Amino acid sequence: KKSNWTQKEIVKAMTVNMHLQMTYFAKCTPTWEILFQPDVTVVRSQILDDTFNYVVSALFSEKTAQKRVQEIVSLYPKIPFSWWVGPLDTPTNLEEFLLQEGFSYKEENIGMYLDLTSFTSASSSKLTFTQVLTKKLLQDFCSVFVSIGGNPETYEKLYSKIPTSLYQEGYSLEMYIGYANGVPAVTGMLVLHAGCAGIYYVMTHPQMRNQGHGSAMMQHLLQRAKDLGYFLATLQASHEGKNLHTRLGFQEACLFKEYAIIQKL
Repeated sequence: KKSNWTQKEIVKAMTVNMHLQMTYFAKCTPTWEILFQPDVTVVRSQILDDTFNYVVSALFSEKTAQKRVQEIVSLYPKIPFSWWVGPLDTPTNLEEFLLQEGFSYKEENIGMYLDLTSFTSASSSKLTFTQVLTKKLLQDFCSVFVSIGGNPETYEKLYSKIPTSLYQEGYSLEMYIGYANGVPAVTGMLVLHAGCAGIYYVMTHPQMRNQGHGSAMMQHLLQRAKDLGYFLATLQASHEGKNLHTRLGFQEACLFKEYAIIQKL
């Protein structure tokens, strides 16, 4: 935790924080599988959905890139998966090698950051914010994810298998639900790692939208991070969500691009 960050340090911290978020549960959950290779991280699950099957943090040389991409593809037989290309991945033309192997560009997220020094929550929301500490609360968290189009098997096949010890007080990952009159309305995740507070999974139930719940959750997470002594918050925003974050004071730092390959099922 420090108060002065260079742009280079921000991008590094954001990337390392995101890596933990994308591997945190997979390390200890039997229905997830994680392969830490020296030059890349591969995550696979028992759900045929590229949300839970992905490649991150590739550090190939230009000489080995084509061969390594082919080898990684072979680890996903008949499994849909995504390949996330971050600002620190190598070689710098990694995307060209992915396109050569049949990948298609899917989407990009904007890496953004906020200096928490002057942040103060201005939310007047009537939501009840609850930290996820039990399987019942985790099921509520997943119900919001499913409501926005997430895989309906998410809780049963993956999240219900997560050891509850991984999301208790004092751990690197905290999950929250905002309840409106007892109904799960919005979720949020805070990852406290690499000296910064990463924000993920801010999702609002479709029937609860346009009521400021997403903004209220963001402010809750940011205030929580500040209360814990963090000076920097990071997130990866869609182009649609960018304006919300800009209004909160977030600034752009880098891009994370997602590529997908259509496997022959």
